[in-house]
Amino acid sequence: MLLALASIGCSGTTADHHKSEADNFRSQGRFEEALYEYGEAINLDPKLAVAYSGRAAAYNALGQYDLAIQGADQAISLEPWLALGYNHKGLAFLNLGRYRRSQELLDQAIDLDPNFPDALNNRGLLSLRANQWEEAIVDLDEAIRLDPRFGPAYANRAMAYTLADQDELAQWDLERAVEFGLDLASLAAEVNNLKQVR
Repeated sequence: MLLALASIGCSGTTADHHKSEADNFRSQGRFEEALYEYGEAINLDPKLAVAYSGRAAAYNALGQYDLAIQGADQAISLEPWLALGYNHKGLAFLNLGRYRRSQELLDQAIDLDPNFPDALNNRGLLSLRANQWEEAIVDLDEAIRLDPRFGPAYANRAMAYTLADQDELAQWDLERAVEFGLDLASLAAEVNNLKQVR
């Protein structure tokens, strides 16, 4: 009974409620509001690893990679079996250009949860940045198999197909990415840039 009361705030809301609100804000691209709600969840339950992990994801989305790494580290220290923490930390290192460290972390996330489309997508993105489009396609195929409505994986696979000079497959993936919520103009610009350098 005392443990249950510890995660309830003065207003009667729970840490899980704040974490859920934060996840909703994050899915809507409202990252500052998500950070506030993750903070509230953590204040109510400092051992809620998924709140730290969610906060790391929000920091990644805002380009605050050092804070994302800190949040992921907190999640990992609380639940070392939580693939989410390794995924968010791996993405932060990817965005910082520290590819070897990113590879280690994303591999660890996938080892912990082989059915984790986000980690497979991020490892595919890492392969793309290293111009290893064949490896990228393998991971992105698996991410899409696991989540057929995962727009970013289609977008990244379109980039890999573009590098592989498979423009028809790239176009099909771009259409799927747009169907699942990504912006056509920015994707088309990326594909055109890749076509010029291949």
